Amino acid sequence: MAPPFNSLLWSLFVFIFLQADAHFVLQLPPSLGFNDVKEGEGPCGSFSINNRDKVTEWPVGGYPISLLTTHTKAKLTYWTALANSTDKLVDLIPQMNQMGVGDFCLPTVPGKKEWVGQDAVVQIVQEAADGSLYQCAAVKFTDGDAAAVPSSCKNSTGVQATFIVSSGTPSSTKAAPTGAASRTRTGQFGCIIAFVLWFWGAL
Repeated sequence: MAPPFNSLLWSLFVFIFLQADAHFVLQLPPSLGFNDVKEGEGPCGSFSINNRDKVTEWPVGGYPISLLTTHTKAKLTYWTALANSTDKLVDLIPQMNQMGVGDFCLPTVPGKKEWVGQDAVVQIVQEAADGSLYQCAAVKFTDGDAAAVPSSCKNSTGVQATFIVSSGTPSSTKAAPTGAASRTRTGQFGCIIAFVLWFWGAL
C-alpha cells in the first residue's frame, strides 16, 4: 500500500531541504562579513582579509568563539595570522571534529601571547562533504584575563566536538587560500533523483 500523499510530499520537501548547501556563521568574534553564496571563497568567504573596520581585542587569557552551523558533521580548523603577514597562517588551537546542527561555542580560546599588542586576523575553516567554507575576524591580541562569556555563547542540544589528535608537529603554517572552493553536489543530486523516482512509484 502506498504511503499517504501528504506524508510523501512532506518527506520529499524535508529530504531536498537537507540536501541544500549547508553553511556556518561566525557569531563571536564578529565576522568580517557573511555571504551565503560566496562563503566557499577563501580566505574569508569573499571578504577582504585586510579589513580592519571592526577589530576585537582578544586577551591572552582567552576569548569565546561562537558559531552557528547547519552541517551535521564537519571538521573545523582555527587559524590566525598577523595583519601584516596574512599569507602565513598558524594554528590558534588544534583541529576539531564537530557534530550536530545549531550553536557551537568554545568559551575561552587563549590568545597568542607572543603577538600581544599586534593586529591579527582569525580564520575559521569548516570542511564538510560539500566542500570548504571560510569566515574571518579582525582581532588584536592583548594582555589580560579571559574575556567575559556572553549568555549567547552556548552549545545546542546534540552539538559536540572533539579535538583531532595529530602525530605531527604541534603547530603548522600555511598560505591563505584564494578563489572559490569547489563544492561537489553530484552525489546529492543523484540521491534526490532516486528519491523522486521512488516517490512517484509509491503513488
